[in-house]
Amino acid sequence: MGTDPPHNPDGRGQDSQSHFPRAITQKALAERLGLHQSTVSRALRGALPPETVARVRALAEELGYDPAYHESARRLALRRRGKEGLNHVVCCLGPQVTTSRYFSEIFRGIVDEASHVGYAVLALTVDHPPHHVTQLPSAMARGEVDGLVLMAPEPALVREMQTSPGFRGRPMITLFRVLSGCRAVYSDDRKGAYESVHHLLSLGHRHILHMSHSERRDPRLSIVERMRYEGWLQAYQDFGLDPETHWRRVAPYLGWFSPQTLPTRIGFGLSRDSARAHPLIGLLREHPEITAILGVNDANALHAWHILQAAGLRIPQDMSLVGFDDTDPMPGDHRENLLSSVRIPLEDIGRESVRMILSMLQDEIPSDSHSALPTTFMPRKSVGPPRERPFPFP
Repeated sequence: MGTDPPHNPDGRGQDSQSHFPRAITQKALAERLGLHQSTVSRALRGALPPETVARVRALAEELGYDPAYHESARRLALRRRGKEGLNHVVCCLGPQVTTSRYFSEIFRGIVDEASHVGYAVLALTVDHPPHHVTQLPSAMARGEVDGLVLMAPEPALVREMQTSPGFRGRPMITLFRVLSGCRAVYSDDRKGAYESVHHLLSLGHRHILHMSHSERRDPRLSIVERMRYEGWLQAYQDFGLDPETHWRRVAPYLGWFSPQTLPTRIGFGLSRDSARAHPLIGLLREHPEITAILGVNDANALHAWHILQAAGLRIPQDMSLVGFDDTDPMPGDHRENLLSSVRIPLEDIGRESVRMILSMLQDEIPSDSHSALPTTFMPRKSVGPPRERPFPFP
């Protein structure tokens, strides 16, 4: 005589042949909660209000919902119908993230956001600047990556990825650069650039040296470079100053862009005579009216600090100094950061790139949508009023 299957108070049914618990589905969660299945799916990805997400995830945990089982079954069903489903994998392509705090913070944001919504991250490293990828990972070649984040995008690399058979048609996000066929996430450097120059001008500085790769009228400027120039110009104009008179530019010196080339201690191993022979000191000697320097990034500003201090100048009494990105500190006697800088929300940029990929997969944002996150000026002890005496050495 047959018997009825035992009652399962936790909602797990029994498979009549295998006697193993039947997997909990999104449909079962939806029925329990009185929600539509698509609502449950979005809540499990964290794409709904927090209270709804918490409610759905609490029941999923209570009943033992296994997203891996659900995804495997869903992908199998889609393949039977000749379709492709999501793989819950995003690829991050860029330089080695261990080479600088700048890229490691972006990567941390990508991983945090992807993990939060149940996605895995495939990291692919290319040389900087990246011109091509010699061999795609097998998962990417098989089309098992749902979207791509380019941390150091180059046009040639974008074109290569757009035509790759395993990736063609997938969402692609470029960081800090707007390129054809991609959506972009970048920092709105206009605000931070404006605030840094406005702060210097408020202290009485009038002649500022800008370290920059390009002239401000260069048509090849990236969107963030263009915003920096716009912010700097607006600050000068708000003080009634002619930028052509008060603004001087110099390209960053060789090796000054990376924190890896910094000495272990400021001024270490550099004689005063050799420091005073550096082109930066020669430029300041020719233009004694300059009382402040803006670095293209923090490493650039710290290299300048190294030369200035070795040459006998004091920061900020003789020269104020500002970095950009707020990733490489100048530690003081109490381990505090002395370097004034413009903070870029790098982790948030990484998170936003993943959120944008998910929105693109759900067709929830316009085709030409970009996202700009604000920067913030962080004034510290490397900035002070301009010196009153002439340049301190002949």
